[in-house]
Amino acid sequence: MMVVALVNVGVAVLCALLGLAAAAMPALDSLWQAALAPPTAVAAAVVLGAGRRFLPGALAGLFAAAWAVRPEDPLLALTLAVCIGFAVVWSAIYARHAVQDQPLDLVLTLRGVFALLTLGAGGIAIWSAALGALAEIVVAGASKDPEPFQDSLLRWAIGHYVAVAALAPPLLLAVAGGLKMGRWTAAGRLLLWAAVAGLSWLVFAAGPAHASVAAVLPFLILPVLMGLAAWSAVKSAVALGLVAAVAVAETAAGAGAWGAVADVRDLAPLAVVLAALAVTSLPFAALMRERRLAAAALSAANEDLERRVAERTAEAVAGEARLRQMLDGSPVAACVVRPDGRLVFNNSAFRALFGLQPDEIAAFDVTHLYEDPEDRAAQLDRLTRDGVALDMEYRYRRRDGAPVWVLEHAVMGEFDGEPAVVAWLVDITARKAATQALAAAQAQLAAHRDQLAMEVADRTADLRKARDAAEAASRAKTEFLANMSHELRTPLNAIIGFAQMIENDLLAPSAEAATNYREYASNIHRSGGHLLAVIDDILDMARFDAGRLTVADERVELAPCIERAVAFTAPPPGPDAPVVVVDVPRRPAALRGDRRRIEQMLVKLLSNAVRFSPAGGSVAVRVTREAGGGLTLVVADGGIGMTAQDIERALRPFVQVDSGLGRRYEGTGLGLPLARAYAELHGASLAVDSRPGDGTTVTVRFPADRVLEPYAVPRAESA
Repeated sequence: MMVVALVNVGVAVLCALLGLAAAAMPALDSLWQAALAPPTAVAAAVVLGAGRRFLPGALAGLFAAAWAVRPEDPLLALTLAVCIGFAVVWSAIYARHAVQDQPLDLVLTLRGVFALLTLGAGGIAIWSAALGALAEIVVAGASKDPEPFQDSLLRWAIGHYVAVAALAPPLLLAVAGGLKMGRWTAAGRLLLWAAVAGLSWLVFAAGPAHASVAAVLPFLILPVLMGLAAWSAVKSAVALGLVAAVAVAETAAGAGAWGAVADVRDLAPLAVVLAALAVTSLPFAALMRERRLAAAALSAANEDLERRVAERTAEAVAGEARLRQMLDGSPVAACVVRPDGRLVFNNSAFRALFGLQPDEIAAFDVTHLYEDPEDRAAQLDRLTRDGVALDMEYRYRRRDGAPVWVLEHAVMGEFDGEPAVVAWLVDITARKAATQALAAAQAQLAAHRDQLAMEVADRTADLRKARDAAEAASRAKTEFLANMSHELRTPLNAIIGFAQMIENDLLAPSAEAATNYREYASNIHRSGGHLLAVIDDILDMARFDAGRLTVADERVELAPCIERAVAFTAPPPGPDAPVVVVDVPRRPAALRGDRRRIEQMLVKLLSNAVRFSPAGGSVAVRVTREAGGGLTLVVADGGIGMTAQDIERALRPFVQVDSGLGRRYEGTGLGLPLARAYAELHGASLAVDSRPGDGTTVTVRFPADRVLEPYAVPRAESA
């Protein structure tokens, strides 16, 4: 135990030193995943060569190395150590299983080298890349984008594969304790003799560096010869001859450590050295050969005895032993269960899967593991009917209550002479979770796509509305200009024509001419007033759209305003002139607002009502108080009326319902829009109710805060 503990400490220290050395290299700042490759190679060689008893030291060293590389995140370092440890153990199990659990064969046989490079280095590279990159995302919050994730995978995989493939073989040889050429005998001998010759040349060659220790240098070759002697006497003799040949050649050529040779006696010191080497190494080689032969004979006898015992034991319990060996050595969870649910046999993978302890296996009932008892009944029915149940997915519960999804293959057979179910179980919880996450992501993507489609549709509708509004505004501008050309040109023509007649004095001086001139001046005044009214309406509409149209805040008696508006809009007298009927209380309420704007609103409404009323028709003006304290002003006529589309057009500025060149009614199209603007300035609302042929009713509702009670005693108009 003490030796194992010391070796664990040594492995941990070595891994930590490798991590610190890698962390100190500026070139690995952005490739810190590759910096963990050398500690991984050391851990892999230790676990492959000496087994899992040195795994604690390897894990501690991996954690220290990861902490040295990533000191700002200890949790990530711990997670990476566990992930790499898992990759090392998993790959070691498979690599050693591929060579019948002989670790030295991993570097001495072609099959072992293939297993080391594929199952060992390749498995470690794949597992460490996948688990390390996932640990970066989960623990350190790294990017989930494809390019950073692929870069992280490549840094993990390439670095770890190269390190394990390059460093694990010599480390594995050191841990396993000895060199055997195996199937590479010829190539190995060639490399060995080249190494011995090169070392001999370095030892016996003369040079400035050798001057002070020339007499001691030949004895440096002794450890090499002793090592070869422990391996084989023949190889030790060949190596000794090669050393002697190189030493004699160097000395005879005058390039040796003792200078030039003038006489055979000058070779005496060298002969003494070589003889000492021979006396030391060759007897040791013979002794080691005899010992190996004795050990081989004893091993053969032991193997023969063990073979006989194994054959007898295998004959006794062949079926059950093969089954137990197959199931217990499998990394896949396996168990043998009686039809009533009693657990007869299980392996370590099964216990790890469900969190079971060895002391509770004896009387354990597997039916408690099923989340849905009907799954157990359906499985037994299928096994009874078909004898086999493959690719069955069940949801189990671990002993701690955690759910686990399992892919199960089961067959009905016999165990210890009684019916039993043999089952293999694979944990697919991660795959299920990934499938559910994928489905959720697809649903989220579909929802996002639908939302985006709705937003595009809404934006398209908004753009279409904006386009329609722009086109309507353009049409309104065109129609307004057409109307204004008539509304402005008519009074201007009258003003210019009558002014020219007066200017040119076309009428002879007489009483009749003076009367005509006064009539001309009256027409000029009336046309100018009409033109001024049109311009005022246009300016008021522009100021209202710009938010610069203001109202005064004064007491406005409503009855006088109505009388003045009726008088201003009264049609010329005649039998076909419309009749204006005013229905106002004897003491109507007053309003708080701008008297001029309220009168302008009444004038606009009455002017439209009188203009569109038929011959002999009537126009009604009503004022009523509402229950909530508000006031309602109604102007109704029995004229031509309008459709809903006409009302919408009439309420838009500069738009007339009848906009053709042959329209029957004059106007700028500002009457209703200005009336509604004046009403809104007082906080009131304007509504239009009309049907073709039934006339039009315009209702203006003033809020209660704009209505003032009438005076107790009616005040004179002058007041």
